[in-house]
Amino acid sequence: MSMADLVWNEARECGIKKWNAGQLEHGGDLTRKPVLHEAVNEALDLISYMFVLRNQVELAKLHLAEALATGSREAIESALNILNTGNVDGETF
Repeated sequence: MSMADLVWNEARECGIKKWNAGQLEHGGDLTRKPVLHEAVNEALDLISYMFVLRNQVELAKLHLAEALATGSREAIESALNILNTGNVDGETF
């Protein structure tokens, strides 16, 4: 199976689950409701998530570069914490 197949199969699976959950949450057939306002809000959410994700990856890369330069285990742990929990301290909320 190609990487494209894996990606699109996962997208399809997640999309169907998300669609069904949305039908329950919003009370019925989405195709029969006005969606522009909600779509704009969702797009803004996505943009926010993408910028935060980008910043988390960049911060993790800085910690990994430090680890390579110094051998710091703490820097490796910080990078893993960022990638796993979104923050250096590894806090989950």
